[in-house]
Amino acid sequence: MQENGRTTLLLLNDKPEAETAVSLYVRFAFVTLGREEHIFPAFIMDDWGKEIRGRKLYEWVAEFGEQFPRGEIFGFEQTGEETQCFVRALELYARLPVYVYCERRAPVMAGTLIDSVVLPQGVGTAVRSKHPWQNARVSWREA
Repeated sequence: MQENGRTTLLLLNDKPEAETAVSLYVRFAFVTLGREEHIFPAFIMDDWGKEIRGRKLYEWVAEFGEQFPRGEIFGFEQTGEETQCFVRALELYARLPVYVYCERRAPVMAGTLIDSVVLPQGVGTAVRSKHPWQNARVSWREA
């Protein structure tokens, strides 16, 4: 829902069993130092060449980002261009911008930045405590 230039996501289920015609998809971006550009990670390669993918890469950055600044992030800029940067180029303490998409394979530039998330009563704590949601740059409300 969009209102007054702000977008709110009603999150009924963060891990649905099946896709439906009304399924929405979210992507979390990292924020770079200085220009605060958003980088959508595909995977991280740690100092030993191990690839980290999926939600685990957000956990890895939160836990090991300061210890391994030479870890490399491979992903996409907001324009959709492929990019690669070191972990040391990230603002490690910045909240993660969250974008919503209507299609699973939509290009990154087709997303809408969300400002807030509305959760059904009783679901909030479980969702908000999971990576990467726990570091999301959104305000939370219960319906």
